Amino acid sequence: MSQAGRDFVAALEGFWLQVHEEERSFTRRWEITPLQGLVLRMALWSGGVSMSSLAQKLGIRPQTLTYLVDVLERRGWIRRVRSSEDRRVIVLQATVRGEKLSRDIREAFSKRMELLLSVAPEEDLRAGARALRTAREAHRQANPGRKEPAPKGHSSQIRKVR
Repeated sequence: MSQAGRDFVAALEGFWLQVHEEERSFTRRWEITPLQGLVLRMALWSGGVSMSSLAQKLGIRPQTLTYLVDVLERRGWIRRVRSSEDRRVIVLQATVRGEKLSRDIREAFSKRMELLLSVAPEEDLRAGARALRTAREAHRQANPGRKEPAPKGHSSQIRKVR
């Protein structure tokens, strides 16, 4: 890797750590952990995700996911339903309340990021966005067939559950 590549990775890692800390402070406001927020977002993005595949994607034990889902379900943000294709499979779906919570957190977080990034010159932001798109495309090509989460704002892929 070139020195420019190493510098980019180091800057990206530092920025990611800052973003993660920002996310932690935002999720505290809504009394949800970042991991619970991720479970909720993945259920939203997929329109419903099986417990076993989600545990595998997150790299956590099924028992840990069960605890996280219990909390989210008690708060009315997510629900478990049996798969119509295989009744043995439990699928997680976000509720309307869960969708609103996720949207509220995302909007507050986006406003914060907008404020933080407002000090960067437009040219730097465009160059950074191009570099990230290039890296994302390289990742996609290296991992054919891998399903990606829906981009922000693609509500047509979100199935609401009452």
